[in-house]
Amino acid sequence: MSQRILKILHRDGKKISCIFDGEMFTELSPIKIKKLIEQIKELGNIRKSVAFFTDKLEEQIYNLFIARGICPKIVPSDKDIYITLESLEDVFFKNIDIIALGITDEKLLPTIIALREKKEVLLIVSKVNLKEKFLQYIDYLIVIDEL
Repeated sequence: MSQRILKILHRDGKKISCIFDGEMFTELSPIKIKKLIEQIKELGNIRKSVAFFTDKLEEQIYNLFIARGICPKIVPSDKDIYITLESLEDVFFKNIDIIALGITDEKLLPTIIALREKKEVLLIVSKVNLKEKFLQYIDYLIVIDEL
């Protein structure tokens, strides 16, 4: 391949996979969602962005996520299992540098520890009090309350 094509394929910046618990978006305005995505993009290129929900979304909210580049997925239950499987798939089968996890509680701590062994981890939490539990296991942190 020519050098120009290789440069396009390997753009500067790290490749990021974003996986969110949809519950964290329930209290966010569209402006905060946009700010969140902009902060993530400061680290590199977002290659994939998925949010897991247990309930069906209204069409307007669904379209808001699509417009922001986030693919909403409706799962029957146990979002944590789907988040874990999706993140492990990205670590082992895709060319990703950073796994960005948006979580609402500490249930995913074992997943974060396992991910950290293979890739860099960006943790996105909604509340400041969650960050102390994860600081030693992550590389980057975004607290939505501080946006």
